[in-house]
Amino acid sequence: MDWKKISNKLVDAHSEKESAVIALNSESIGILVNLSSDNFCLEVEGKELQSKKVRKFLWENRKKRALQRKNAVLWSAYIEEEDKSYVGVGAVTSKEAAERMGVTNV
Repeated sequence: MDWKKISNKLVDAHSEKESAVIALNSESIGILVNLSSDNFCLEVEGKELQSKKVRKFLWENRKKRALQRKNAVLWSAYIEEEDKSYVGVGAVTSKEAAERMGVTNV
């Protein structure tokens, strides 16, 4: 996987909209679910993400199942109240699978 290309794409999209969702492998159709927890999430002070930090996060977690899924996505969000940006991993899945995972508003 080209972590540099993926991290640059995420950082560019995040810079424009203060949030982003980037498919890692394919453009799947379905429901987006979050697979990140507090200990599997990159947290950065402020609005700006740095590609190098995102790449490091991806490289350190590259063997985790969430990043190896064929329908994996990388997401980012800026939370103004905290003045922090977050990067995590999710997946695109079927409505049925999302419901089994406890995702609401499906």
